[in-house]
Amino acid sequence: MQTLSPFMQPMPMSVLKRMEMGSEVELPVEVLANLPYPARTATGLAPHSPQRASSQPWLPVSPQALKTSTSAMRPHDAGQGIEPAEDWSQTVSLPPGSEGWTRFEQDLYLQSNGAYNPEKMASHRRIQFSGSTGRSGVNGVNTEIRQRVSIVTPTMSSRQQYHEQLWACFEAQDWPDKELVVVETYESTPSSFLAQKAKEDERFVHVAFQRDRHEDFSVGLKRDMTLHLASGEYVVNFDDDDIYAAEYVSTMVQELQMKG
Repeated sequence: MQTLSPFMQPMPMSVLKRMEMGSEVELPVEVLANLPYPARTATGLAPHSPQRASSQPWLPVSPQALKTSTSAMRPHDAGQGIEPAEDWSQTVSLPPGSEGWTRFEQDLYLQSNGAYNPEKMASHRRIQFSGSTGRSGVNGVNTEIRQRVSIVTPTMSSRQQYHEQLWACFEAQDWPDKELVVVETYESTPSSFLAQKAKEDERFVHVAFQRDRHEDFSVGLKRDMTLHLASGEYVVNFDDDDIYAAEYVSTMVQELQMKG
């Protein structure tokens, strides 16, 4: 699975050259804030935290940190887990039968306090899998549909005013095989718009969790849940309040394919 962020930008040749030489480079803070935990800690950005002040738009990062972040962006690999938020503490234990789960699946269960059970959530993935557990996980989490793009979005009930716009941006994308994966948290009522769309369109995977406002999952953890639910070879992150051009996904994927 290859993950694309809406903040990915072409790197200047001078930056790439310095990285090849093993020198420390500077990258836009918007990019670093959306990288996985290892690269963000190298720049002093806390996990799942807001970006640093805009007065410092570029921050230094070492090539080693970027190499680490590249592996972290592939969480389904054997042994890869999720870096917990600083204020997280374990309150549940793994249930019987979890021996075959990947480290990533175990962390999803533990860090959600048991709310996200990867074995039960397997039924939401748009892929048929039958086989043994182990490196593939209980639901073939490493199995992907070639040339499919999974557009993933974490959201919450207080942002329901953006959900029709999110759906419109998904519908407009000109990539042929696509799916939208949304993990929503809500206090009293989940998004009626998203719930209805999930009934009408098989390309839409919508999972909602009722959470108290003070015990909500972090955006990062919800995004990790969407990665587990995604079935595409490529994953593109959409923010629920942003607008994306119809060729956004195809442009990003083609750029990735050209660079191997």
